[in-house]
Amino acid sequence: MLKIAGSRLFIDQEDSTLAKLKIQLDYDKLSKSAFFDIIIKGYLERDPRIISLLQETNKRVSLQDKIKKDEKQFNEVKNDFALEESEIQDIFDIISKENSEL
Repeated sequence: MLKIAGSRLFIDQEDSTLAKLKIQLDYDKLSKSAFFDIIIKGYLERDPRIISLLQETNKRVSLQDKIKKDEKQFNEVKNDFALEESEIQDIFDIISKENSEL
């Protein structure tokens, strides 16, 4: 989470993540300020590299959300029908067998 207070930007991340960021910035000879200036400027100027990264991240998040939704629906159906794991596997086996005969 980012918080803006005046002209300062605060990042709410785990200590280990911030430590890794500091190490990588030191290795790349960048200050935190310079790093965020680059990222923010690239975002505001619609740098295709930054935009591409954001789009890929959004796709992954959307896919993860869809998977969670599908898992929730699967569990609801499973609970509605009170199916055991072996019964579910039997259903998949039947479907697989029928489709292989096509």
